[in-house]
Amino acid sequence: MNRSLSEQLIAWKKLHPTEKQTKLKKKKEKKPEKFTEQDIRELMGTNGPRYVRKKGGAFIQR
Repeated sequence: MNRSLSEQLIAWKKLHPTEKQTKLKKKKEKKPEKFTEQDIRELMGTNGPRYVRKKGGAFIQR
């Protein structure tokens, strides 16, 4: 009739989930971001100014 302490703990854990277990269940999957071609070019820096080193070590913007 009387269960051992370890059996009682196992039964109690099944009825009362821990905070970690509840947080894991509630996590939602993130949707992947959709970038336009213009956004990708901006992130890569292809639309920005170009600097070239010329004679004498000076930088010139192209």
